[in-house]
Amino acid sequence: KAADFKQVLNFLKKFGCRKIQLIGGEPLCHPHIFELLDISLNKGFEVSIYTNGVLLKASDIEFLSKLGIKVNIGISFEDSLEKVRKVIFHCKEKGILRKVSATITKYNSDFNFADFLKDAYDLFKPDIVRITSPSGLFFYNKKLLERKLITLEYFRKKRKSSYIYRNMRYHNCFYGKLYVSSELKLYPCPMVRKISMGSLTDLTYKQFIENWLAITST
Repeated sequence: KAADFKQVLNFLKKFGCRKIQLIGGEPLCHPHIFELLDISLNKGFEVSIYTNGVLLKASDIEFLSKLGIKVNIGISFEDSLEKVRKVIFHCKEKGILRKVSATITKYNSDFNFADFLKDAYDLFKPDIVRITSPSGLFFYNKKLLERKLITLEYFRKKRKSSYIYRNMRYHNCFYGKLYVSSELKLYPCPMVRKISMGSLTDLTYKQFIENWLAITST
């Protein structure tokens, strides 16, 4: 509901959140997704959306481009690759493509996503492609692994003292992140839903901060 969504945004503002990303499931299945995106922008957030791209029409891309909303493409289905490839190029042309990723599941593990994503890797900047899988790094081919992870540029990158301090004090996967589900449940990360901070409807702001600090600094 729009009222619940506004409540979430007000809470995130109080928490100091500057960026939000709408994810799913598939967020484009929501009948009022573009209204929610517009509300987010009007609240002053930097907004992005995470979608598999299948439902993203050319007119939607034009609309998102005018609003300045970034698009993250998560490739899920082998039979939609050609359509999604066109969506990726269109988003890139409009300057709203943030990254492309693929998650291995039992439904697509036979498809060679490495070659598909390598094309995107060669075409775009190195950080535009992210391959994610709970099963580890076996999905990377050797060349992609070397180019993406083992680079002199990575080791030469200067680290600020604040970055080092943050990683010493907090859990890097959770720090600075908050996931709010459609049921208004609070989690430290969208990928770790076994760890709950409680519900937005039940917690006081002080209780939430205490829970958040306890989890992120563990």
